[in-house]
Amino acid sequence: MNGETSSEDLTILATLEALETGAGGPGGGARPSETSEASEASEASEMMARLYREVLGLVAYELEPAVPSPEVKTLLMANIVSGADAAEEADGDGDDTQPAPVAAPEPAPSQPTPVTPILPIPPPTPPIPLRQSQEMRPVRPPMAGAAVARRSPRRWPLALAASLALLLLGLSGYLYSRSLEDRATIARLDRDLARERSQAAQASAQASRLESYSLNLREKMALVTSPTVAVSALRPMGRPPLQPAARGLLFVAADHQHWYLSLQGLQPVEGGRLYKLWFMADQGPVDAGSFTVLPGAPIEMSSKEMPAGTRTAVITLETDPGSRTPSGPEVLRAGAIAPIS
Repeated sequence: MNGETSSEDLTILATLEALETGAGGPGGGARPSETSEASEASEASEMMARLYREVLGLVAYELEPAVPSPEVKTLLMANIVSGADAAEEADGDGDDTQPAPVAAPEPAPSQPTPVTPILPIPPPTPPIPLRQSQEMRPVRPPMAGAAVARRSPRRWPLALAASLALLLLGLSGYLYSRSLEDRATIARLDRDLARERSQAAQASAQASRLESYSLNLREKMALVTSPTVAVSALRPMGRPPLQPAARGLLFVAADHQHWYLSLQGLQPVEGGRLYKLWFMADQGPVDAGSFTVLPGAPIEMSSKEMPAGTRTAVITLETDPGSRTPSGPEVLRAGAIAPIS
């Protein structure tokens, strides 16, 4: 060996020496002192072998890799080969015959081996625990619950679709019922509007009647008995006449402003219809007011104004109280307005 021996080489040599010492030499029966020494050597070799294995197991964690010297490597490989040959011979062919004793060759004189001090072996260091991410975890087979959990999301779309369908059906039914209610409300409002229009027409006719009484009895008497008053008779119209028993007289003052109308024989009408008085003037028909007829009630109209250029008067039966031109059938028409002479 070279002069410098590393600590790794010294450890290997000490281990080999302990192993050789524990193997025992040839010979017959051992004395008690030799047996005690052999047992102590065996225990020491077992301890050294165990420590060697522990040290070798910790080399990868604690020591840097080192190449042993050629002499130590040769000695170590020879020990390994001899141990393998001994194991093969122990296995043998399996028969009961004992092999013939082989005379041990006389050992050749060898150089005295210097005693190498055994270095103290440091206490074993526990292995460094692996990180959580490096731990190998056993792979567990999938359980039945996992399969059920994987299949359960497939029912979600169906359940959601069913819920949405029920919700849409309920909403459609609700909207349909609301539409029916709205239609009924619209129909009721239409009836109410027609009734209000009829009442408005009646109120307008009543206002016209009240306006017709704006001339007091003295004015009416003076108008009727004035020698300059002009009179026109209203006669039934239509073929045959719509109301043959209807009659009327229109009195017009000399100033062509004050006028007084008296009617008899008109029949009451229903369905929202009413009578209207029109003055036919140079600019066209002029609405002079509307009225309704009550059974047994007198029909009189008067005013202090008359459109300029009035030639005649017409009474029609209208369905629209707000019409600006005559649209219904004529019931009465006045003749030429002429003064009484």
